[in-house]
Amino acid sequence: MATLEKQQPKKKYEVMVETLRAMAAEGPLTPDRVIDAAKSPKSPLHSYFTWDVKQAAQAYWKSQARELIRSVEYQIIVEDRPVTVSYYVRDPRVEAETQGYVGLDDLKESPDWAKSHVQQELAAVIERLQRAEGYATVLGLHAEVVAVKRSVQKLATRVSGPSLGATP
Repeated sequence: MATLEKQQPKKKYEVMVETLRAMAAEGPLTPDRVIDAAKSPKSPLHSYFTWDVKQAAQAYWKSQARELIRSVEYQIIVEDRPVTVSYYVRDPRVEAETQGYVGLDDLKESPDWAKSHVQQELAAVIERLQRAEGYATVLGLHAEVVAVKRSVQKLATRVSGPSLGATP
């Protein structure tokens, strides 16, 4: 029975994948088509959605709040070139699984927070490059992506050193 329980999620996943593939074979795979197909309780996609309207609204409102927070911009001029970034960034004081934001002015006041933020941004870049590496392998651009990833990893190692502006 335990083996069946372990296999069940994988089987459910495989059915979901097959359903999406079948839909893609019939035409463009769009979120609206997937939602429409998932509305039926008999659909293999149904259980992947929150159908409780209050829960779904709350999740959507949180998404909108995140967009609103990220929309506040901070701009400086560096060598006659404007540099624009989001003013609010992830608050390094909150736990990893908790969402929270802090303004750049507060972040600039703490070198440890600033360093932590740059490290998090570089980690996100490396994660995206690892994902891109898989695609690049399939599409014949593996060496180029690996070179960029290594360069970013070296920078991340340098940033994690004793001080943000230090050079090796």
